[in-house]
Amino acid sequence: MNIRWAGLTAPFRWLVAAIDIGRHQPGLVLAAIATIVALEALPGLFANLLGGGSSTTVMVAQFAGLLLGLLVAPVLKAGLYDLLERSEQGRDGTYDELFAGFRNGRYGALVAVTLLTVGVFLLTGLAMALAAALTGALADLPAVAAWFEQVQALQAKAGAGTPVPPDQMPMPPQGLVGIGLVMLAFSPVLVVLTIASHWALIAVALRGLGPVAGLATGLRAAFVNAPSILLVLLVLLLPLLLIAGMAALLLGGIIALANLAGPAVGNLVSTLLVMGIAIVLSGVAYGFLWQGWQDSCGGRDEPTGPSTAPPGHFEA
Repeated sequence: MNIRWAGLTAPFRWLVAAIDIGRHQPGLVLAAIATIVALEALPGLFANLLGGGSSTTVMVAQFAGLLLGLLVAPVLKAGLYDLLERSEQGRDGTYDELFAGFRNGRYGALVAVTLLTVGVFLLTGLAMALAAALTGALADLPAVAAWFEQVQALQAKAGAGTPVPPDQMPMPPQGLVGIGLVMLAFSPVLVVLTIASHWALIAVALRGLGPVAGLATGLRAAFVNAPSILLVLLVLLLPLLLIAGMAALLLGGIIALANLAGPAVGNLVSTLLVMGIAIVLSGVAYGFLWQGWQDSCGGRDEPTGPSTAPPGHFEA
């Protein structure tokens, strides 16, 4: 597969094109994205319905999220990328194609490449832990984790969209800065690996590569284009933070007004707003990733459509 550098300013072009992604069948593409967002939100909704406070509930929700992320989400994301490709080529698709990975012989490969990418993230996490240990920040990790749990508990008590009063916030531990610096140092690598994981999934789902070859393709393409990807994120970081801050204030005000009509109304409005924003942002993100794949991995020069390899067939 042809791996190439798309150019220093290419990610800006991907972002602009992502806003209009799926224009041939916008309703179908939005429905597919909404399905994926709903799937990813299911464990959290399940925990809330059961009370959300007990450790058992949290563990069950996390385990359910892990299973969905490994066994179901790869198929739906592969189906979405197939729909995006069809849309960009002006070909009609159907909602049923979102689940094509369960029946076209690629299910095992989709799960396998997802497991391989999880392994890459785990190795990166070990490297972060080693760096934290060498800098002395690792010893402060339990205190930082306990502080985050306290903040999350206070936020849950205050409710979605309601800021925690400053006088109730616990004092941050001394090791927070050290842990934050380690995470900041590794954040560019994590960004590139996230993009590589999606490009690897596309390579397996739509180009018939095996899990190992797909992961290698995604990693090569992402790291070749890492300078331009990181440049666009650096340029857009401050504007995005400002927009996010203003949006948070606006949403907080809307949710606070809805809470005046009752907790049930406030929860409903909060859920709908969060889901709506998640669908829009996910649509832009998937569109950005798809456009990047087309420019970086030679997507336009390869045969289209899911592989017709027989079930259980793996290509390395």
